[in-house]
Amino acid sequence: ALAAYFAPAMLVTKHGAFSGIGEALTTILISEIGDKTFFLTMILAMRRGRILALSSALSALWVMTGLSASIGVMLRSLPSNLIREAWVRLAAGLLMIFFGIQSFRERESKLEVGPECKGAQDEAECEIESQLSRSKSQSFVIDWFRFSVLIFLAEWGDRSMFATVTLAATRSPIGVVLGGCMGHTVAALLAVLSGGLLEKYVSDKAVKVIGGVLFISFGVTTLLGIY
Repeated sequence: ALAAYFAPAMLVTKHGAFSGIGEALTTILISEIGDKTFFLTMILAMRRGRILALSSALSALWVMTGLSASIGVMLRSLPSNLIREAWVRLAAGLLMIFFGIQSFRERESKLEVGPECKGAQDEAECEIESQLSRSKSQSFVIDWFRFSVLIFLAEWGDRSMFATVTLAATRSPIGVVLGGCMGHTVAALLAVLSGGLLEKYVSDKAVKVIGGVLFISFGVTTLLGIY
């Protein structure tokens, strides 16, 4: 019964099994660079080693990608008398345009998180310090689980999560999951290997502008049904 229910959403779209892979990859990559989870991974790599940081980040982010895509598939699988595909496309397109506008607005604003934790990097550093101060374990598995949960919770409700949901609702879920996981992997590798060097050469404002343009472009094409 469940297989029959989800079958329509799992069918390959008219654009092919991998439609959305490019959109998911670029959207996730641009969203994650300079994001809170990016700094969490970078700081964790500097404090506890690259292997722990990369494995924790990828475990959390891949699970989040699969979960987000599943939510998108469920939305598309709702009976037609409850929600029509046109409404799903409309909601997805408008949400992505909203994310694009939000990215442009974030160029001039800084996240306020407290007197000692201002900005995504400082907030991430405070959270890592908090976790390290509680951690008395020398077990890699326990530390991996602890930081995987931390990164998962930091990603929950984030822009990239909603972007994955909307893409999976209008594109091939296979392509969205593959593209999303690839984007998260590249971003996590950059965070682990850069050690903060990336921030010296890549302007945060430039990332926000590129992200805004991509989100709005994908939103418009979704509304028009072009891709």
